[in-house]
Amino acid sequence: MYDDKYGKSLCHAWGSSPIYLIGRYLVGLRPTAPGYGTYEINPQLKLLNDFDCTFPLSTSGDKVEMSVHEGTLNITATRPGGVLKLSDRKMTIPANETIELSINENNNWKVKK
Repeated sequence: MYDDKYGKSLCHAWGSSPIYLIGRYLVGLRPTAPGYGTYEINPQLKLLNDFDCTFPLSTSGDKVEMSVHEGTLNITATRPGGVLKLSDRKMTIPANETIELSINENNNWKVKK
């Protein structure tokens, strides 16, 4: 690393920026009130074929878990106040329950359970 002209360490703070970018732009997680009191998830599903993630919402352990597998989207949040936005439709994300949606290639969805 240090003998390399452009050597750098990805262990530094700027090396973690892809994590923020994945959460913010690929998963579409963003606060709509300070401290994630309310939040929105607007995932780019055409880019997520086989994907699992967990993102913290607070320092007290609140989190959002999301998975996309074979046309099924699952979202579980431990904090109320979430909204799932897909295309022009919105759905409230209940706390401590899993939402399971069937998604087709046009981003149209229906609730599976």
